[in-house]
Amino acid sequence: MTRKRTIVWAIPLIILAFAGGCDSSNEAVVEDESEVTETVLAAPVRRSDMIATARNGISIDLEAVPEPIPKVVGADRRTSRNYPMQPPLIPHDIRGYEVNLQSNTCMACHSRREVSETQATMISVTHYMDRQGNFLAEISPRRYFCQQCHIVQTTATELVGSSFEDMDDLIQDLAEAEEN
Repeated sequence: MTRKRTIVWAIPLIILAFAGGCDSSNEAVVEDESEVTETVLAAPVRRSDMIATARNGISIDLEAVPEPIPKVVGADRRTSRNYPMQPPLIPHDIRGYEVNLQSNTCMACHSRREVSETQATMISVTHYMDRQGNFLAEISPRRYFCQQCHIVQTTATELVGSSFEDMDDLIQDLAEAEEN
């Protein structure tokens, strides 16, 4: 038997091993021993244990209870930024807002023409600049899709921990350390 044929034979066994089709000793079950030129062992760890999924370890035959949708922190109050040049958070619900190639609902309130009427914050002048720094009459195509940078303020818990410290807090800690 050639090496090529052995590999073709081993692939389905590897797939079965990952799917749980092996016996308890983790050896692949083969009916015709004369065709086997190499021993194929299944991985002792199940593939489902190695992959992070949205199921969070809940078996596929069980129904997962979804987390509640985070509430929008709002009342249209802006929060302070954590670092210079941080894109501002959106202080209101944007469910149902349409931002696509044909329309941008955000610009109905935040464009230069509309802010006097709506009293919304005007978008930064940098949104009207092209890559060379030239000012445009309309919003720059690279700044058109607002949610690439701006997100809604919600009560969601952090998905990934952070040890970020604001620069003002670091300066205050340094000043306090120098006093001691």
